[in-house]
Amino acid sequence: MEPDDIEIGRPLQVGERIQPVAGDIRIMIDSDQDHEVILIARDEERTEIVDAGPDAPYSVERYDHGCEVTIRPSRMIGDLRYVLGAYSSNGTPNILATISDPRVHLALPRSDSAAVSIYEFYEKQDWRIKADGGRYAGGLQAMLSS
Repeated sequence: MEPDDIEIGRPLQVGERIQPVAGDIRIMIDSDQDHEVILIARDEERTEIVDAGPDAPYSVERYDHGCEVTIRPSRMIGDLRYVLGAYSSNGTPNILATISDPRVHLALPRSDSAAVSIYEFYEKQDWRIKADGGRYAGGLQAMLSS
């Protein structure tokens, strides 16, 4: 996907689950304001921020008004759930998160909440994606402690 030429596909409903194609998952996140993107791993006992990078479970390539996130399920631990979120000190902006294959999108309107969870990734025989959309008025700290 190129940032200037995005076909957004069909809309996802909050809570809807999809099964991506095998391999890496590419997500274009377009927004009208600055924000940070984060991946959180959690289970019943712990929650931690996942480091981004070319050999990590995810990477982020920024461009004007958004970024491309690559999720690498092959580098994720199957017993954990992963949440891709965004946060900003000025409330979360309008966000359009488009998955490359299958071509679907989740539109999240601007909010006074300082953080929002976009997609959740989990393994159930194979990797699945859940359109999340959860809002956190307490920002990143609230997202980490939920």
